[in-house]
Amino acid sequence: MKFIYLITLFILVGCSQSSTKRDVSMALFGPAKTCSEDAIFFVNDFSTVNETCMYKIVEPENIEQLQANFKEAIELKKQFEQESGRTFKISISGSKHSMAGQTITEGGYQISMAKFNEILDLDKSNKIISVQSGVIWKDIQEYIDEHGLSVDVMQDYNIFTVGGSISVNAIGWNTDSASLASTIQEITLLNPSGEIVKLNKKDPLFGAVIGGYGLFGVILEAKIKLIDNINYKSSTDLINYTEFPKYFKEKVAANGNKEIMNAFLALNYDKNEKDEEISFLKKMAVIRYRPDLVPEAEKKPFKELDNTLDKMINDPTGFKFSAYRTIQQLALTKISNNPKKANAARSLVWNALKNSAIKEVVSRNTMMNKSKFLDLRSDDHNMIIKIYLVPKTKFVAFIDDLRKVATDQGAPLVYASVLNLNKNDTSMMSVAPTEDMFVVNLVLIQKKAHLDAQAEEKMRNFGSSMIDKALSHGGRVYMAHRHHFNAEQLVRGYPNTKKFFELKRQYDPDEVFSNQFFETYSQEIK
Repeated sequence: MKFIYLITLFILVGCSQSSTKRDVSMALFGPAKTCSEDAIFFVNDFSTVNETCMYKIVEPENIEQLQANFKEAIELKKQFEQESGRTFKISISGSKHSMAGQTITEGGYQISMAKFNEILDLDKSNKIISVQSGVIWKDIQEYIDEHGLSVDVMQDYNIFTVGGSISVNAIGWNTDSASLASTIQEITLLNPSGEIVKLNKKDPLFGAVIGGYGLFGVILEAKIKLIDNINYKSSTDLINYTEFPKYFKEKVAANGNKEIMNAFLALNYDKNEKDEEISFLKKMAVIRYRPDLVPEAEKKPFKELDNTLDKMINDPTGFKFSAYRTIQQLALTKISNNPKKANAARSLVWNALKNSAIKEVVSRNTMMNKSKFLDLRSDDHNMIIKIYLVPKTKFVAFIDDLRKVATDQGAPLVYASVLNLNKNDTSMMSVAPTEDMFVVNLVLIQKKAHLDAQAEEKMRNFGSSMIDKALSHGGRVYMAHRHHFNAEQLVRGYPNTKKFFELKRQYDPDEVFSNQFFETYSQEIK
């Protein structure tokens, strides 16, 4: 049994972005890039493929330091643009887990908000917490747990900053919630003029800042609506993917509870007596954490879940970390070389996932206390996350498309899950503005260029193909990850993109704030 978990746990480790002086090699993620004298730092994001030279990286701890940093950046911008004619812009970062250069601008000035991390106030009667943008969700959970409160919407892991989560309009894993935008009551922003302004839902900038990837200024503070910290007990159902929309409507949505759901899609291959494929992207394990199964409302402690998987992340079956990494990489290499030949590893993963429900009664805060971020990166592989949103009535057709494209192109999938997302149009670039969606979350591995010069092109082809499929069903791609989409696909998925860029130019005509997302698409979309 330990060996099974050892193989499967290649999906459960964590790492972060780094910044380094140009003469230091990033040994794990590739050689250092040669930078010019006026851009002496190189940075990368979680994708490890966006290595870029930047002039300076700062980490303010208070408003006075931030204002001084901003003033310095503006003076440098004037100096560079007047003396050399080159552009100079500011980008914003948090916990640095973006994958498409949203925190990076070539030769620019990066402001990291990770140390701007105080909890400012808790309004218990109205269930609203006020925090600085560098606070991570785990800190909020620890603070509010003793008050019987919990976060409503956040990512699957609690290691991300509030500011970063707002900037990507994070998707949660409740069964009856919209995106993070639905819980944000107020934002304090340092705008391109250096002014500190407060924004609420009546302000036209409010919906642009949420899901705006730091293009309108530096998020300083946020007021966030909370909910009660209830208790959960799990249940697991094994179903066919064709049953999932009806199952969700009749079993989950109709239950009317604030459930948490992990719905996994099988990635192993298995055939019936007629030699028909019955498993790959067909079998599903729906794990629900349900308050209606808990007989009493006793307070449960906020804790790290003490289960086999968590123990083995830190010390997998007693092996030294290097041995664990070796086994991990053997499994990844097998999947990346030929996905179908890695079926033994895939079957072990599927068996572990479908039996991964936490058996004990736990509080919502404990259930959402996941800090060991999955990380498949290595010397030889990049980790790719792709998230597609599709209308619920189109889910089955989209999974059929995914199965065909993944099979035809040999996509190295290692993980697939499904979430629910209710509609909300607060964000100008909302991922579900007009109807509820199912969220299909994929994790893939990609060989690095020294092993496969065509790897990036292959992944781009897969990503573009699946975006076309999502768009054909009235869906879209989530933009926080690799930008394997063109301008036309972006506008089809997000019809407000042109207005979004126009608003950016109106409020920031000198392009004080920028990133690789804006620089890639804004010139083509006007």
